Amino acid sequence: MGMIEYRDYADIKKILEFYISKNNNQVVADLLSFYFFDEIIHIEEENGFFKLYWKNDDVQNMDEVIDIFQAHYIYLGGQIEKIKVVNMDRREYIVIKMFRMEHRDIRRSLGLPNSHPIVSSSADFFSELRYIKNNKVYQCIINDMPFFSVVLTHKPGPNIEYTTDFLRFMNLIDIEEQVESIKSDAKNTNKYDYMKISNMGNSLRVLLERALKFYNINLNSNYITTANYKKKTLNQLEQDVKKNNTNMDKLIEQKKRWIMNDYSHDSGSRPNLNDIEMLADYIINILYAMAEDL
Repeated sequence: MGMIEYRDYADIKKILEFYISKNNNQVVADLLSFYFFDEIIHIEEENGFFKLYWKNDDVQNMDEVIDIFQAHYIYLGGQIEKIKVVNMDRREYIVIKMFRMEHRDIRRSLGLPNSHPIVSSSADFFSELRYIKNNKVYQCIINDMPFFSVVLTHKPGPNIEYTTDFLRFMNLIDIEEQVESIKSDAKNTNKYDYMKISNMGNSLRVLLERALKFYNINLNSNYITTANYKKKTLNQLEQDVKKNNTNMDKLIEQKKRWIMNDYSHDSGSRPNLNDIEMLADYIINILYAMAEDL
């Protein structure tokens, strides 16, 4: 499997536009929630906020489109963190990872008043809003979770079950890569560089939290909403994983959580470089168990 990552906004826009063009607009967007856009035809970007358009005024039978969807323009929107171009099984995919956005930030990005309604659907990992601009109705689907939740591929594409599993796999790979990067960095870190060691320990805790959230969401799509995403503690996440999978009870250790807690707060304890490799291996073992279960 070949894979190239891009983060620069200009590069991302060029790659998405080129991919759509070279496939003659025959590009489908499958979402982690089993939702899909059967034809992406246009890309816009402003300050990192991307709009991937499905339908616009240029399509035929516009009156029919408006009757069915109650909108002139329909697009998938959000702040893109990065994309990965993946070549696998003689097919090219582009997977898209977006940041989670607070509703106030969504409204600000679209120039809408703070009172403008946004409807969240935790089961779909996306929120939806409609607004009128220049006498046209826009329907915007906004990503709610900070994961790889969109995959683009050319038609005819694989079924939605395949691409959903592919996105799950890509998310676990992404977290593992970040954990491995921290582990590798630790090998070249001075044992007296306490601030750097503390930051690495805190980063590992954040990555474990994200992995546990992702795992729990895939077992129960209503587990986390965009409103309470930040409120789940590591202890809560671990306990909920154990409820969903008794095999995790053997892997998740309270002692490891205590160590990570020290790195996430001003504990006053001496940071230990050996902790970083130990915690990284601990998280990777959990990721492997998740991959077997999802």
